[in-house]
Amino acid sequence: MRMTPREIDHTERDRLVVAHIGLVKALAHRLAQRLPPQVEIPDLISIGVLGLMDAASRYRAALGVPFDAFARRRVQGAMLDALRELDWAPRSLRKLRRELDLAMGRLRHQLRREPTEEEIAAELNMTAAAYGRSLEQLRTLELGAVRPLDDGSAEGAGLLDLDLLRSRLLDATRPDRRRREDARTS
Repeated sequence: MRMTPREIDHTERDRLVVAHIGLVKALAHRLAQRLPPQVEIPDLISIGVLGLMDAASRYRAALGVPFDAFARRRVQGAMLDALRELDWAPRSLRKLRRELDLAMGRLRHQLRREPTEEEIAAELNMTAAAYGRSLEQLRTLELGAVRPLDDGSAEGAGLLDLDLLRSRLLDATRPDRRRREDARTS
């Protein structure tokens, strides 16, 4: 059954939202513990408040579900949806990364050393070839997580010389030196 917004008693909605802001903050802090540091808690809280407002607008006490339980799912869902919109990697790739990390942790504990690729593949019930393909997929995940060096912040300032990069790219892509010289002067 899909719930749709009903005629909203704005006073009741506002009361529910104000009374449950703490829930949003708690959920945002809990979720932030599992996320990279680039994801800021105030952003999660803002998104969570929107989810809370939506929950308060859709809530029907007559259905017998406590508002806290109803709102918790809506708030978490809003936060996760917003994070998924920002994430370029598919869920299956994230799941593969978690499975690999867990398998490596188990093997390190059992073997008391770094496991070999064959041991990791066996732990994941994969062939060596399938494990190799999985690693290739995961490399794209790690490449996507690299922070740009020249993002305008003081931390990245000066680390990347764009003119030098441009000239090296031209040198690498143009076999004719005369074309390189023409490109630099244009």
